[in-house]
Amino acid sequence: MVTASGKRVPLAIEDLRRHLSTQLGLLKRSAEAFDQGLHDEAQRLALGVRILCHDTKRQKSLLSQLGMKQRRFLDTCPPDRPGNLLSFWGLLTMRVTRSGAAYRAPLDDTPTPPRSTAFGPWWDATIFRDQAGERFSRGRLILTMADQDGGAHVDSGLDAAYANLAHNNALNVFFSSDERSETAPVLGNPERYATRQIAHEVLRTMVSDYPVQSEAPETVLRHPGDPGRNARCWCDSGLRFKHCHGAPDKTPPTLP
Repeated sequence: MVTASGKRVPLAIEDLRRHLSTQLGLLKRSAEAFDQGLHDEAQRLALGVRILCHDTKRQKSLLSQLGMKQRRFLDTCPPDRPGNLLSFWGLLTMRVTRSGAAYRAPLDDTPTPPRSTAFGPWWDATIFRDQAGERFSRGRLILTMADQDGGAHVDSGLDAAYANLAHNNALNVFFSSDERSETAPVLGNPERYATRQIAHEVLRTMVSDYPVQSEAPETVLRHPGDPGRNARCWCDSGLRFKHCHGAPDKTPPTLP
C-alpha cells in the first residue's frame, strides 16, 4: 500500500490472505476456461502462477510474503533421464484419435506417480528438452509466457527457443498410423498445455479440497522418457525400447 506521501505501508496478513484467495480463484476460473477450449487462457494461467511464485531482488511473490514456499509442491513431471536420445516433454501426454495426435495436460491422470517436491527443485527442474538440447524449467516457461508472450506484457520479440517450442515443433514429435499416408506433427501448443499442468500442480498444492481431475481417456501415449533399453517402448509398439524409439539409426514403427 502507498500513502499520499509516497511511503509504503506493509499489508496486514489478512490482506495478503485475501489476495491469495483472489489469485487462486482467478487461477481456478482460467483453468476451467482452458479446459472448455479457451486455450488463450494459458497466458492468464502463466500470469497467475508468476504472481504466486516468482521472486525478484526487489519484489517477493505472494507465497513468499505468506511464508508458503516452504510447502512441498505436487510434482507430476518425471525426471529427464541421462542418455535419453529423444526430446523430453514430461508434463504432458498425447491423446490419439483418428484425426491424429494432440498434446494434453494429464492433470491427475499422470502416467507416473506424482511426488511432493520442495519449491526450488520443483520450479527449476527440466520439463522440456527439445531436439537441439534447449531446456525449459517451469520457471523459464512461466516467466517467458507472462513477460513476453501476452500474460502481463507483449514483448517486441520472443525468446528464440520458446518461439521454436510454441510454433516450430522444436520437440520434433510426429505421429503416423495405417490410416495416415504421411507423418504429421503432434497437434496443439505444448507450452500452453504445460502451463495448464503447472497451474494444476499449484492449485492441488495450495487448495486443500481441490478436486481430483483427469482428462477424458481415449488412447493416451506416455511421454517419451527413456524407460530403460530392455523395457517395452513407450509408444506401445510391442518392441523393446532399444529396438524402437531408442535406436537412433532406425525408423520407429508406425502406431496402429
